[in-house]
Amino acid sequence: MEDIDIKNEIKAVIYESGNTINQVAEALGLSTTNLSNMLARRSIRYSLAKKIADVIGYELKFRKKS
Repeated sequence: MEDIDIKNEIKAVIYESGNTINQVAEALGLSTTNLSNMLARRSIRYSLAKKIADVIGYELKFRKKS
């Protein structure tokens, strides 16, 4: 299995959606520093990842490999 860098993956999707870390953090009621630190430590909870996805117009879900 490939080692996925969740920090870079989430940040890339945020930017692709036309948002910034600052905008997402504000929408979530977090400081930019706090959100950036969570991503850098890779200590983000699934529930927060779902909220980030919602803020930027995405959804997270599990699906069976084909």
